[in-house]
Amino acid sequence: TMLSKEEKEVMLKEIHHRVKNNLQIVKSLIRFQMDQVEDVDTRELFNECITRVSAMALVHEQSYLSKDLANIDVNSYLDRLVRDLVHVYTIDTRLKMDIDIRVSTLGIDTLIPLGLLINEIISNAFKYAFQGREEGRITVHLAGSEGRGIHLIIGDDGVGLPSPDKWSRPDSLGMELIHTLADQLDADIRLLERQGTVYELLSRAGDHRAVA
Repeated sequence: TMLSKEEKEVMLKEIHHRVKNNLQIVKSLIRFQMDQVEDVDTRELFNECITRVSAMALVHEQSYLSKDLANIDVNSYLDRLVRDLVHVYTIDTRLKMDIDIRVSTLGIDTLIPLGLLINEIISNAFKYAFQGREEGRITVHLAGSEGRGIHLIIGDDGVGLPSPDKWSRPDSLGMELIHTLADQLDADIRLLERQGTVYELLSRAGDHRAVA
């Protein structure tokens, strides 16, 4: 028998709920493994992995809570994502969060790579940007739509990258991920000439992204 649209929506929501629960189990397994390790650098790698899994799990949670899977609340998602990162990376710097979200909803195929990209850039800011600083600023400005294209300004006013080569020739997983996720969003991303490390991402109009 053919399923109604409502029945399909219920099934999809249940799938997202199960995916979220499975990702929570993955996080628990990673934490368990991390607890067996004493080396600080290795523990940090595990921690980075946990934040990436959390960013994906959060999208599936928002999908489950959403009335329409093609229109997931962006403000709610990014608010939770940033708060979770603040909780993970406890730093002494007083931070001003300059967050301006002018996109009300996005579909899951856009929100997963976008959330992971934002997760990477903000995580890098928490880890490296404000060493020895009493205060700092994190900026996240998001505008546009899937149909017209997305415009994102994101970064910090911290110490900046040690070398422009770090961006043009990435030698870390985090930088590689930023480039890869921008490609998934069918977007151009560049490093702006500002204090600190600030990126601008512009996605092309239309809904023709590559799906991972």
